[in-house]
Amino acid sequence: MNMVRTVSVVLLLVFPTALAVAEGYSAFYAQLVEMFQQFEDDNTGLTTMATLKIPIGGEFEGMATAYTAVAQDISFLESNPAGSATLKETELAVFHSNLIDQASMESIAFTRRWDQLGIGAGTKIVHVPFEGIDYQGREVSSGRYVEAVGGLNASYNLFSGFYFHGLSIGANLKYATRVVPESIAPGQSAITGLADIGVLTRFNLLKFYSARERNFSVGAALRNFGPEVMGEPVPTSAHFGLAYAPIRPVLLAADAIVPWNPFSDVPAERIGFAVGLRADITSFLRLTSGFTVQGGAPRFVIGNQIDIGDVRLSANYTIDYTTRFTRPDRFSLQASLKFGDHGRAELQSQVENLYLEGLIAFAEGELELSAALAEQALALNPRFDPARELVQLSQESLELQQEMESLETLGDS
Repeated sequence: MNMVRTVSVVLLLVFPTALAVAEGYSAFYAQLVEMFQQFEDDNTGLTTMATLKIPIGGEFEGMATAYTAVAQDISFLESNPAGSATLKETELAVFHSNLIDQASMESIAFTRRWDQLGIGAGTKIVHVPFEGIDYQGREVSSGRYVEAVGGLNASYNLFSGFYFHGLSIGANLKYATRVVPESIAPGQSAITGLADIGVLTRFNLLKFYSARERNFSVGAALRNFGPEVMGEPVPTSAHFGLAYAPIRPVLLAADAIVPWNPFSDVPAERIGFAVGLRADITSFLRLTSGFTVQGGAPRFVIGNQIDIGDVRLSANYTIDYTTRFTRPDRFSLQASLKFGDHGRAELQSQVENLYLEGLIAFAEGELELSAALAEQALALNPRFDPARELVQLSQESLELQQEMESLETLGDS
């Protein structure tokens, strides 16, 4: 089995790149461009700090950014800041994205959860080497253009219980900076502050399988809300997402993308959209894919994830205007390490066992024991509504039993 997984890792990390480099994909993308020419947008490219719009990688990128209502991977940091309050495990991840030619992006992120409170932090850096050439073709200057984005995250899941997943709200406080060598463009380096806010909830709808997790989710996020940088707006946008699992191994997601320039008269881009698919092939293998149209530019993504113990590896390949089929660019890699759930699953198991023991005691007429066991369950998890219901039912039944005994005593006298 270990050999099978090792071979799977190699094949799955190579597969998206090898597939996308195939000559047929060039014709495929040309057809997409022709199909979406009617959506061309003259307002594309009027914002600054372009790194804010480049996906960090992971499942967020693998589902073509249709992730606002999903937010189940550490890449939630860029999709919906409300996601950290419901992530199952603490996670540390590193990312590499090969963008185009010599431009690449390196990223790192961390997230941790305490009960209903989640926190996170992450940063990404894009670096591009530049050379200044004079009219005779001689190098007269050189340097490296750098853009970096980083921030802190916090979210909380409100009103959660056994019957209601809760309403998660969250925010990111971020900085974005660019460093332009003075020899290339004097006075163009800059830094700014931004914020993201988001909400997320999950519930069951049209669910045709049995499972604890909810199969439908709704999310919304406002990303990159911040002031102009040197007279140019940052790419602020509102995102509204839905996600639905019609069967357990498959998740479908869709996002509406609404660009907005709140601090500028510069016109915003047209509304865009993203659709994504996630399919669990085996217990350790997951495939992702998606399609995005924003600013009139179609983008297609195919990716995969493989879990080996506490390690997750993922790879994505993107096809868009910048993809060159003669070389393997436009791919991203993620490696993440999971540090467990800090006892949450074990605690929940104890709660459920106490509850089941309470049910058995109730069925056997041990009403005081039933209430006591349910109260112990509630002490461990006050949001476990079935235990609260069992306490109430046991107490009411006990009172009724005592009244009946009192009546029998009066009758005998």
